[in-house]
Amino acid sequence: MKSLKIPKFGVIFKRFVYALLIIIPILLLGFWGYTEFASYSPNQDTLSAAYADRNVKIEEKVSYFEITPNFVREDAKAIIFYPGGLVRPQSYIAKMVKISETAQTKVFLIKSPFNLGFFDIGAAGRIIDQNALNKPIVAGHSLGGVAACRFLKDNPDKVAGIYLYGSYCDQSIADFKGTVLSVIGQNDKVLSRESYDKAKSNLPAQTNFREIPDLNHSSFGDYGLQKGDGDSSLNMDEIVKNMI
Repeated sequence: MKSLKIPKFGVIFKRFVYALLIIIPILLLGFWGYTEFASYSPNQDTLSAAYADRNVKIEEKVSYFEITPNFVREDAKAIIFYPGGLVRPQSYIAKMVKISETAQTKVFLIKSPFNLGFFDIGAAGRIIDQNALNKPIVAGHSLGGVAACRFLKDNPDKVAGIYLYGSYCDQSIADFKGTVLSVIGQNDKVLSRESYDKAKSNLPAQTNFREIPDLNHSSFGDYGLQKGDGDSSLNMDEIVKNMI
């Protein structure tokens, strides 16, 4: 009877590594495919109108879009925006163009890996360094707002404030002294009100809380109605005036 040969540990380890080299790319490809399929896309008419706007310049970089109005106020703070989870960044270009024009400032719209800001929370830091920005505002919609808040928590001296849209801070920034704006819609059926109310204590005393009638969750971008959301009849100008 032949004796059973047990592979040496080195052989087993090599087989394990080879298996991982095969499995991990497959899993990543599958995850990428899922996020591509699941991500909301921009309204093409609204996006085309934004690109046709002669009052701004839209430049696409490797990891973000840079939106610059024809006139930039010297004292204006640039805005760095984290998109909502599983929403393509192009879905926010129209709103960011309008914000850029209204606030007379540059807006940087982040492209997140897999359309999930949690995979690149440090993106704002690179934009600040690459563009030599002086304490910009970080902002975000939905899960993007949570990502923006986590960046602020770790880098409070790099930013002047934060704008949260249909979002909240899941970690405390109660000691932050800068500008904090929290905007939600009364018709928002996506945001967990229980989580939102519980997280209010994570924000500092000077936070400007706004709850806008007839505003839903999806209207902070331009990608149609998000599944389960309420309705909204507000136009672009009415929404944007509450976002800054």
